[in-house]
Amino acid sequence: MQFRSLSLVNFRVYYGRQTIDLSNFNKNQKNITLIGGLNGTGKTSILTAIRLLLYGIDKVGKRELAGSINNKHFEEKGKNSVLELEFTFNQKNYKIKGTLHYNSKQELTTMEREMVLDNKKINLTEAELQGFINRNIPSDVSTFFLFDGEKVQELVDQQENGDLKDSIQEIVSLEFYKKVSMDINKAQKKLERKFSRRVSSEKIQDLSKQIEEKEEDLGQYEKDLEAVNKNYRIVRERLESEKQAKNEKFIKSSTSKKTLYENKSKIVREIDNINSMIEAYATDHLPLLILYPKIQQVKDRMEKEMEYSRKKEEIKLNFSQFEEFMNDFIERMNERDELQGIDYKLLNELGRKSWAKVNNLKRYKEPEEIEIIHDLNRSDQSKLQSLNFKELDINKQQKRKDQLLQDLKKVDQQLIIAPEEVDVSKEEKEIERLNKTLSQYNSESLHYREKVNGIHTELTRLRRKLEEMRKELDTNTDLDKQLDMINKAAKVSAQFVEDVTEFKAKCIKESFEYIIDKLMSKSDDFSKAEFDVDSYKLRLFNHYGNQIRLANRSAGEKQIIALSLIWALTKNAAIDLPYVIDTPLGRLDSIHRRHLIKHYFSELSNQVIILSTDTEVNDELLSELETNIGSTFSLDYSSDTKSTTINEGYFV
Repeated sequence: MQFRSLSLVNFRVYYGRQTIDLSNFNKNQKNITLIGGLNGTGKTSILTAIRLLLYGIDKVGKRELAGSINNKHFEEKGKNSVLELEFTFNQKNYKIKGTLHYNSKQELTTMEREMVLDNKKINLTEAELQGFINRNIPSDVSTFFLFDGEKVQELVDQQENGDLKDSIQEIVSLEFYKKVSMDINKAQKKLERKFSRRVSSEKIQDLSKQIEEKEEDLGQYEKDLEAVNKNYRIVRERLESEKQAKNEKFIKSSTSKKTLYENKSKIVREIDNINSMIEAYATDHLPLLILYPKIQQVKDRMEKEMEYSRKKEEIKLNFSQFEEFMNDFIERMNERDELQGIDYKLLNELGRKSWAKVNNLKRYKEPEEIEIIHDLNRSDQSKLQSLNFKELDINKQQKRKDQLLQDLKKVDQQLIIAPEEVDVSKEEKEIERLNKTLSQYNSESLHYREKVNGIHTELTRLRRKLEEMRKELDTNTDLDKQLDMINKAAKVSAQFVEDVTEFKAKCIKESFEYIIDKLMSKSDDFSKAEFDVDSYKLRLFNHYGNQIRLANRSAGEKQIIALSLIWALTKNAAIDLPYVIDTPLGRLDSIHRRHLIKHYFSELSNQVIILSTDTEVNDELLSELETNIGSTFSLDYSSDTKSTTINEGYFV
């Protein structure tokens, strides 16, 4: 699948129609589309729009979509937002259009979706359209290719309770092989029942009845397990919605009166500290502060004099033998009266040049004469030079104080219109209740899994016994031959699924450990990460080889681990998916950011869409990523129109 374009019409901060052309992602092997926007300019809205179009309201949640119609459009009596996603799949061109309807309170009431194939509308019901999407890119798989970089670490927490195993197997197409095996098992059961009705042996009939009862129990437990897992996913989505609501309230509460008073107190305390520091400087160092310019002039002059003296001393030392030679030479020549009319100054100058050349002396010219006015001994010179006025420089502190006074003025202005403190106790109680419900569902899921596994073991034993009894009867009928063939097919398919599962797990393990070694910086308490092929879980180890808890790692480390898992799944997936990543580098330090830029995005997939702030992908990282960028866009927000327009170029 490859995204070709996304249009947002009167959706959130996008007024009118705004379109992003995504068709240049693979031009000249450049797989990245970089979309830049400051916080609040609509980056997350792009991710939400794609989720809505592919999976409908249930995947996003009505609560999150409340007020998602553009305000200006709503003021103009508009009641709808429209989203359109064009993509290619199996060499065919598709477009999904979604129309969102709102009531008078800006609450989302319904959403209608329609699909277009090669510019022709396909008459599909909502269930049929969703069925098409789920068959090709199931909802659970979307976690791995449509994600918020700052929340992707939640994958690490989910994998600890085994919740990700089914999704992982789904993205690498193990579910397909399992379905084939299940179809063979259904045919096997049908033939076994037919066989038991034809034979007269009471033992066989009794054994067949036991198998049939076990199969009924198995079917019921599998339904119970599926229902519990479904409820678990629903509750988990509700939990995420409640957490989002709580976070939104916290964001609002950042401007509440209580928070602003706390901020004001911090600013006032820092101003007082700076005033105390300035006063201490004035008290302890006032004479030096007054004399600072004169002392600096003395230091500068003294440095020049010292440099002049040093050069004079160096020249004197290098030419001492030459001076002795010249004095002796001139004295001898004068005795013979043979230097009449000779320019002694020129002779000395030419001699010095020859001496400098023979002795490889680079500096032999006398320095420009200056007057030595500071006749200080070495001890006094050292004391004067060691005076450090940086610690007495209060300009920096004064600038900080000026900035704090401006901040204090802004806080006072905000206090006039600020709301009271936001109460999140309701959300916290609901989050606590949902967590308890999740824990309960998790326990029930483990219980039903144990039952299902136990029945599978018992059925295997009973079928083996039935096959032995059937061979003893030696009926040699067509039905017997069919049953023999289906039994062999069942064994082969079960072994095949087991072998493919093991092979895929090993491939995931290899890919995961390859990329995390490039991305993750080793620390004192972290040495190795690996993917367990039996449990489909991630393991971390310290330098002593002891396993350490993933839950205790930092958000940045969890993000790197989760991105490495996504990489491993991508390299072993059955379909090529486009990746949309919102805020991919927000929680990471500079080292891990550079690792991702260098090793990750350029090779993740054929199409990678990055939604970034200017501080994440800055000029330095942009230059490193540039060779893989096919196109760039900026989300430019206007405070006048209170809306965002999409323009070409990255923060132009």
